[in-house]
Amino acid sequence: MPETIVVLFDNGMASQNQDYLPSRFMVQKETVESLISRKFEDNQENTVGIIPLVQAQSNDIITPTKQRSYIKTFLNEIKLERNGDIMRCLSQSLYIFNQKDSPGCMLVIFLGSEPQETEKDELFARIYQLLTFGIMVKMVFFGEAMEMAEAYKKIDFTNFSCIVVNPNEEFVDRVLPFVTGGELLEEDDPELAEAIRLSLEEQKKQQK
Repeated sequence: MPETIVVLFDNGMASQNQDYLPSRFMVQKETVESLISRKFEDNQENTVGIIPLVQAQSNDIITPTKQRSYIKTFLNEIKLERNGDIMRCLSQSLYIFNQKDSPGCMLVIFLGSEPQETEKDELFARIYQLLTFGIMVKMVFFGEAMEMAEAYKKIDFTNFSCIVVNPNEEFVDRVLPFVTGGELLEEDDPELAEAIRLSLEEQKKQQK
């Protein structure tokens, strides 16, 4: 059965931080690029969409599509922005999934910025709403958002899972298998693997 995958990408200003090398923004981007490659290799009928956490213009998203070039172009055009609205993003994802059959629908949430205190309860409730509709939800906590993970680990739905990624861990190696349910193989995307290696080598040189 074809899958519909929507990725919520954290492009808030905190994603410029380099506690995850080369930056929070880049490790997310590299992971999403690998996810796109993997999902279309699995099934050419799969569709992938991206919702930036911060949208400079309302509804600046790409809805799930099979057009790989469109997805990658959109991903490359995402920029760091201020004032994220995760509730709007979840509403957008819910609207998208309402147009689909729930089996095969998956929402991947990258969360590195901690939401406002006033949003936390509503965020929890909105995640529950998505789960009750049968949508698979996978949350990736990193950065400041790691502190939120314990509460979400208590969610008892078979279609929910979450992971915490620390700065000293290889982000792509941890997250991609979690999202896809398989191992990260270099032959899946050798160009990406080489780019990651070169980026890490360059960072090490700069630190010497």
